[in-house]
Formats: sequence, structure tokens, C-alpha cells
Amino acid sequence: MKRMALRSKGESGTSLLEVLLVLVLVSVLGGIAFSLGTATLDDYRLDRNARLLLSDLRESREKAIAENVWQEIKVYPSVNMYRLLSAGQRVRDLTLATGIRFVSGPMDFYFDPRGIPSQGETIILANQRGRSLRIILAPVTGRLRISP
Repeated sequence: MKRMALRSKGESGTSLLEVLLVLVLVSVLGGIAFSLGTATLDDYRLDRNARLLLSDLRESREKAIAENVWQEIKVYPSVNMYRLLSAGQRVRDLTLATGIRFVSGPMDFYFDPRGIPSQGETIILANQRGRSLRIILAPVTGRLRISP
């Protein structure tokens, strides 16, 4: 009896070595993509939290002017939280996202009924990778902005 050939003429197959090589390559590329995705997610959380804080500060300033009452912002860096108060009454508490923290800034400040801040401030937020954003409050005009 003749032995049957495993491969016909003109056909090509893959060896176990080639399959393993492809699996290793896909694993390495997947690991790189995952680490890049994690870094992007950290940066997104930082941007999102900085914009949320900026929005809350602007809203507090506008509310001070519209309602003719003092608006206060208290920062609690040990628990990564800040509190908004209107005429001494708590409006809401907001906690920063996981991995985002207050690096520096005032512990509390306020807007008077004319919307003028108690002082010029710079609040710095940072993520786990060390990237930081500054929320800058101009002392006289009350202008708020984000700066890298």
C-alpha cells in the first residue's frame, strides 16, 4: 500500500512554529494597545474632572451674581472631594474620579455677591501618571480657565 501524502502538490500549510509566532506577536501588540488605552483613559479622567470643577466654579460665580449671595467652595484634598455652598448652606459634594487628586490649591474660597473671588487661585489636579492641569482663577475679574 502506498502511503498517502499529508500535503498535496501545490498546497501549503502552517507549522506549529508559525502559529506560535503569530500568537506571540498578537499578544505583544495587545499588551501595547492595552497600556496605551489605560494612559488615554487616565488623561480623559483628568480632563473630565478639571472641566467639571471649572464648570462648578463658573456656576458658583454666576449664582453669586444672579442671587446676590455668597458662594463658597471648600476643598478636601485628603478625600479628593470638594463642596459647594450657597449662603452657608451645602449645595452638593463632588468626589474626583479614581486616580485623580488635588496636588495644590486653596482649601476654601468664595465669590461675593458681585462675583468677585476672595483671592486669585490656582488649583492643580493630577492623575496617576503625573500629568497635571491647572484651574486658574483671576483675582480681580474672576475669569476662570484651564491651563496645562
